[in-house]
Amino acid sequence: MEKNFTTWDDNKEISGIEKYLLQRANIPKYQWIEDKLIPTDGDEDAFARLLDIRNNLHEFICGEKNNLIICSSSIGNGKTSWAVKLMLTYIEKNAYRLRYTDENEVDKLFDIALFCSVVPFLVEMKQFGNNSNTYEMYSRLKKSEFVILDDVGVSTMSQYDYNILYAVVESRLFAGLPTIFTTNAISEDELRNSLGGPRLANRIWATSEIVNIKGLGLRGVM
Repeated sequence: MEKNFTTWDDNKEISGIEKYLLQRANIPKYQWIEDKLIPTDGDEDAFARLLDIRNNLHEFICGEKNNLIICSSSIGNGKTSWAVKLMLTYIEKNAYRLRYTDENEVDKLFDIALFCSVVPFLVEMKQFGNNSNTYEMYSRLKKSEFVILDDVGVSTMSQYDYNILYAVVESRLFAGLPTIFTTNAISEDELRNSLGGPRLANRIWATSEIVNIKGLGLRGVM
């Protein structure tokens, strides 16, 4: 089985349109060049499934369950890197649309993809929710074609935090928009406990395919 799951690498030339969409998607620049991820013992099936989703991304996001939870009880073992790999693929496959879109419709394509680190986002919403940039992020999360919600449930949530995240998730579910969630919760019960209630946890868990990465953290040795 293929061991190097990287497609974008140092030899890939990123087009101007792709670069713009990467910036617009809020993907950290160091992740524009992919981590080379090698599964530890026991994770070959999980990595193979994620690779299969990546190679058939259109079919996945058009399927009945078009959300994905990448979970692990460990940290630093590739959850976020895999989520970003899928987003890079989505951007690469859809960047061409900017060239053929009527100028009156082009603004809609600025929201092809959006990466959100949940904890900093919720902190900013609480402190600067009336700020135009922060509120724009909130609005874009509800309508962007493809979203990553990274590190869901890693810190205690207030009722305000819960309401904001619930509004984002519910809006996306209602519109049928695909979302990738990364989390350290490896069961619905754990997610319920980390989110402080069953309703949001069930919305996320019941509508997602679950891929559990079981290996120990590899951060710093990839």
